Amino acid sequence: MELYATIVEARLRIYELYQLDWLMSHGYSLMDVVRGCAEEAVISTFNTCQDNPDATEVYDIVPFERVEEGICSWLDGGLGGACWVCYDEFLGAEYRDVSYVGELVKREPWSADAIMAMYLADVNNGVPYIGEE
Repeated sequence: MELYATIVEARLRIYELYQLDWLMSHGYSLMDVVRGCAEEAVISTFNTCQDNPDATEVYDIVPFERVEEGICSWLDGGLGGACWVCYDEFLGAEYRDVSYVGELVKREPWSADAIMAMYLADVNNGVPYIGEE
């Protein structure tokens, strides 16, 4: 079974590799992201407790919802107001740079050949913008 069965899965993986590259090239780590998302999740939990007096116990709060809210909130502000481009913008710019994507894909040696073949076919077919799919 192939790791990336569809071009959509391959595109998303390349986008994730881009996000990691963005972090490293801007001097950030995954821990910076985790800290930011965790802080936002704590704020979200606090706000939920303030807005709902019945949710006074921690077990009354659905943790995954708070974490999800924290991630979404963090993505709005990013790291000091900076963050990688959204998926749509990525497909319209960075994704179309064959040499850049080739460098990203090299960082995933166990599937680099397969993902690069899918990527090159996608580029040769004319990558649609996400709104066209």
